[in-house]
Parts: sequence; C-alpha cells; structure tokens
Amino acid sequence: KALIKLDDLKPAIASRPAPTSAPTTRPLSPQAASALAEAEKCLAAKPTPDTMEAIRYLERALTFDPDSVKIRRTLGLAYAGIQDYGKAVSNLRHAVKVAPDDLESDMLLANVLMFQKANEDAITAFRTALTCTDARPDNPQTAEALLHLGELLQKEGYYTAALEAFT
Repeated sequence: KALIKLDDLKPAIASRPAPTSAPTTRPLSPQAASALAEAEKCLAAKPTPDTMEAIRYLERALTFDPDSVKIRRTLGLAYAGIQDYGKAVSNLRHAVKVAPDDLESDMLLANVLMFQKANEDAITAFRTALTCTDARPDNPQTAEALLHLGELLQKEGYYTAALEAFT
C-alpha cells in the first residue's frame, strides 16, 4: 500500500470530456430563484443563521428546479451545517452528477466526506475534483484539493501517493 503511486490508486479516475454546456450558470425558474433568495437570506441572518428555514426554502426551490447545481450545493451545505451528512452528501452527489466538470461541487462533496472521516470516498472525490477543467495550477481550490488529498493518503498509508500529491 505504501508504494502505490497516485495514478495507480483504485478506483481509476477517468479524465473528463470537455464540458458541452454550463449547467452551473443556467438561469433558475422565477419560483426557484425566489425560494433560493429567501434561503440565502436565512443563511446570512445575523447573529444566528436560520438553517432549518433555509432548508425549507431550498427544498421548495428543488420542486421547481430539481437539477439546479446552485440549489443542490447550497442545500448540501445547509444539511452539513445541521450535521445531516447523509442528505448533504446526497445533494452534493446530485450536483456532481448534473455538472460533472464543476470543481466547486466536487470540492464540497470531498470536504463533507473528509469531515465524516469517510477517507477512501474523500480520496476518490478529491482525485475526481482534480480532473475538472478548472483544476489548474493557478486555482487555489486545486492547491486545497492536493493538500487534503495528500493528508488523507498519508493517513491511509499511501505514502508514495501522498508524496506525489504534496509535490
């Protein structure tokens, strides 16, 4: 295990085809946009965000636009905020499925999995994030992915792969 190289880890991560459209930037329906705006107000409330109310608005927004990456990401973060990691991961996996070349969705998923200590799944998610078009050397999220990937690989005993991630 210690001598396995990063490219030899299982499962193999396929490179992604160039994106054909931008599902993360498409406009929301007016109803979904309104519900999302209300949810964002709840999450930004000071001094304490109203996460449960935000979740209600986000779940409503999904009825109008179930494949919205922005709604799924926000809902995933909201569920993670109340420690409902099953729903958080489910929504983030849906966002990744709808927008497979979206670095932000992949990173959020990987971070939630890492926080849950689902290290093998988090390793796969960070490796997948690094195949995104936006995972360029000048992108800070790329550095974050490599850092966390290296840390997780080291924890799991993949020392050669960890060294590759760190260098």
